[in-house]
Amino acid sequence: MNKSDHHSSHELLRLTSGTQLMMAGEFISMGLLYSTSILISRFVGADGYGLYFLASVVAYIASLLGRFGLDYTVMRFSGYFRGKNQPNHEHSAVQIAVFVTVMLSSVVAIVLYILAPLISTAIFNKPDMVKIVRWFAFMLPVSNLIPIFTSIFLARGQVKDKIMLENILFPVVKFILIALLFTIGFRMTGLMLAIAAATLAAVVVGSFRLQKQNRFAMLRPPLPITGKLLRFGTPVLGEGLLSYISAWAELLMLGYFAHANDVGVLGVIIRVTMLVVFVQYTFNGIFSPIIAELHGRDNVPAISSLLKKQTLWSFSAALPLVMLFVGFSHDLMGIWGNAFVGGAIALAIIAFGRLADAAVGTVGMLLMMMGKPKVNTVNSLIILLIKIGAGWFLIPRYGLLGAAILMAGANVLIDVLRVIEVYYFFRIHPFSSNFLKPLLAVMIGALVTWLWHISLSQFLPHVVMVATSGVVFLFVYLVALLKLDIDLMAFFPKWRQVEAIG
Repeated sequence: MNKSDHHSSHELLRLTSGTQLMMAGEFISMGLLYSTSILISRFVGADGYGLYFLASVVAYIASLLGRFGLDYTVMRFSGYFRGKNQPNHEHSAVQIAVFVTVMLSSVVAIVLYILAPLISTAIFNKPDMVKIVRWFAFMLPVSNLIPIFTSIFLARGQVKDKIMLENILFPVVKFILIALLFTIGFRMTGLMLAIAAATLAAVVVGSFRLQKQNRFAMLRPPLPITGKLLRFGTPVLGEGLLSYISAWAELLMLGYFAHANDVGVLGVIIRVTMLVVFVQYTFNGIFSPIIAELHGRDNVPAISSLLKKQTLWSFSAALPLVMLFVGFSHDLMGIWGNAFVGGAIALAIIAFGRLADAAVGTVGMLLMMMGKPKVNTVNSLIILLIKIGAGWFLIPRYGLLGAAILMAGANVLIDVLRVIEVYYFFRIHPFSSNFLKPLLAVMIGALVTWLWHISLSQFLPHVVMVATSGVVFLFVYLVALLKLDIDLMAFFPKWRQVEAIG
């Protein structure tokens, strides 16, 4: 076995082992997220959910300014310095990231608090949103530490700490407090109190974990690498702002042109379709520092091998979910309430757009971790300009449906751009001939499910028919994948060791 193959196999074992933990945590977090969103929508309605969701998007844009790209910067440089065996530089990167984030976030929070009436009333014509935006501004200096802490945990391989903090503690405390406060009569104020309390709890526990492990020596003077981090963080910030505004441009424009009810429906659709990229996002957290380490060792072949395997798994997991979202879109949206059922067609359209993300894997993150953050910035700027132009035509005329078409089309376009760029710079790509296997498996699953449906639909209640059809489809799809020799067992290295390690 040559050195490159050994590194590829070793990092595959590390990737799959970490991803199993991440996926377990993300699964718990996703379940709590959906439970929380259903709870909120049932108590405050589509209008209230729309105001909350729009305010959260505005607040997240402010949080990006406060972090200055230092969450991804500390992940990148922590992994890079570990690859170079420079622990003092790694510790300094952590100190600088935390200090700068707190200082900048405090300034941004004050500005956001002052501008809340202008943003809510003058821009979105939704005066009821002012208090919600100010609640988020109040939380900002503390809440921005959570992504910094989780990036540090991931860069150091402390996946369990990341899961405990972000995927279990924060959403569990938030859900429990929201349910409690809603039960005793609070509505929007109770929602924001619950989020604030959960945020504080997560930051306190995260700080304790870092201190306890003696890896967070805040009293040690940092090395003079602040300029290096900020130079890297500047384009990351630019890309993050452009990427996030671009990703949420449809919702922001819908908030400008339409009623809060439509914003609430789109917010739920975005939450639901996150399941399509669930596996991909899980991989992103583990894959990113591994890319940085391998890049520090100039091992591009190992990165290429991991990228192909990760993308195949992401696509294989996303494809059946998209088919379920298309087939049962009305039933899924009805879970949030009758006011959300009108978004069924938009759900199907956006789900197909998300499938494009899963089909190209972590190419966007790969560009950043391999030292090309400016390329992502240019991509996001191009997509944002296209969205603004097309959205100005589509959304005022077609409302929610126009926003869905715009979101799906833009997803496909930026994914194509990123694949071309990764191949241009590094001569690697995420595809393999194995992609045909999940496509064949999903056709087999759809055929069996159709036969099941036409045979039993007259005898079973609608809810039972929908539930059993979904189970049958997923079961047949998984069996077909295994029969088609998709190497799913490599995803479980404790069950079968990764080949060629030794």
